[in-house]
Formats: sequence, C-alpha cells, structure tokens
Amino acid sequence: MRWPADGAARLPRSPGPGSAGSRFLDAAARRSLELWGLSWRVPEAGAARRRLQAAGLDVSEVRPGRKAGTRVFTVRDKTCGVPTLVLEAAPIDLPRPGT
Repeated sequence: MRWPADGAARLPRSPGPGSAGSRFLDAAARRSLELWGLSWRVPEAGAARRRLQAAGLDVSEVRPGRKAGTRVFTVRDKTCGVPTLVLEAAPIDLPRPGT
C-alpha cells in the first residue's frame, strides 16, 4: 500500500445500494459490528519502529508475537483511538524448485 502524498489515509469508496458489499455491511451493522483494531504487516519490525519513532509517534518496544517467528510492536498515539499493531511476519518456507 502506498500512502498519498498528503499523508492522509483514505477508505475505499462505499458500495452502491443493493450490491453484495452493501448487503454485507447492512448485515454486519445489525450484529453490532465493532472495529477492535488494525494491524499493519511490515518486512522488518525494528526498522518500522525506528521510522515511526523518528516521526514523533509513541511506540512500544518490539516483542515476540503470538505466532512463532513473528515480532510486533504497538503504536500508542495518533491512531484516532484505534488500537494499532505492527507485525513482522515469520519467514515463509517455500519449496525449492525441483524438490
């Protein structure tokens, strides 16, 4: 994902009336849908943490994630009140060609 030049995040356009997307959103709203939080996947948690900290954000230390081989940190401010986790995924073992 690329951020716009002005740094503002934008949500996708809402689905049109009667579309599958609008039916899903209507059904979800009836179930009291809540946004618990967001996570962002990055290639290297330490570098992402340093970049955000240098930009003036309050971030936690990098720590092991729940899934083996992952590392995470939390963004504590400038998230509009949405809990935000940054995740470095575990390396994927891909089969080698010819094996």
